Amino acid sequence: MKKLSLISLLIVAFFTTATYAQDDFQVLNFESSDNSTANGDLVNQWFQSKLAGDFATMESLMSEDFVIMGVDGNPTLSRAEYVETWKGYGQGNSEQGLSQAVAIPIHIKEGEMAGEWVIFTGEASWTPQPTGQEIISWFTTYAKIENGKIVLAYHFQDNLPVMMQMGFTLTPPSWATADGE
Repeated sequence: MKKLSLISLLIVAFFTTATYAQDDFQVLNFESSDNSTANGDLVNQWFQSKLAGDFATMESLMSEDFVIMGVDGNPTLSRAEYVETWKGYGQGNSEQGLSQAVAIPIHIKEGEMAGEWVIFTGEASWTPQPTGQEIISWFTTYAKIENGKIVLAYHFQDNLPVMMQMGFTLTPPSWATADGE
């Protein structure tokens, strides 16, 4: 639980010091959201519907102009593209789940990112069918809520441990080895 609390604190610290460019740094002024429970529940339901393969519910929780950044190396995905991506995930995995997940609803009072947000973070697990070996990874998603729908999301996932659990090895470049070979 201490680890989860520390991670949550770091996430909030990251979110409050968003950097858009080297010389366009701003500290965001935020407070607790008046819609904390509803927004947290919305984002949790969105995640649970994705994992359960309930794509109709998943899609109904996103606005028509929904955009997500940070998924599978794509700069952005639309609502339809994101739903299709998750349909592919479901076909390749025999089990998917969340543990230690937490929703942190906040309200950013001013600036470019003003509005209702939920920081959703936790440990995701899934079992790819070819290997049958459970994969575990930490993730964080920032979801902006407008009119009871998710309009924008930023997704971050620790993919190096995922690759290592799948059997990939990290080979340092030649310049990083002691003898240069």
